[in-house]
Amino acid sequence: MDDGRAPAPPPLDAVFRQSDAVVTRVVADETLLVPVSGELAHLQRIFVLNQLGAFLWQAFDGRTPLGHLVDAVTARFETDPDTARSDLLAFVDEMRAARLLDDVPLAAADDADDR
Repeated sequence: MDDGRAPAPPPLDAVFRQSDAVVTRVVADETLLVPVSGELAHLQRIFVLNQLGAFLWQAFDGRTPLGHLVDAVTARFETDPDTARSDLLAFVDEMRAARLLDDVPLAAADDADDR
């Protein structure tokens, strides 16, 4: 039953990967995400990423936990950890809502690290 509340943010040990249902293109220094599954009407939902979004999008490799991304954002964009965590979780929420990110079970992420 949906009680109208937003879902809880994922834990910082959560791992995500880019969905196979999206194509990434860089055009004139802009990163574009184009959903490619379902109806062609989805072409109206092209996502244009800012620098932070493009950085995060490339980091969703199916191996890197969100906590490591907080550290990477803090260092790369010279921000504080609370802002980095807040920005990261907001981006993850938006990408998950658009079905552009897939959750990776922790065991699968651990297996990927062993390769």
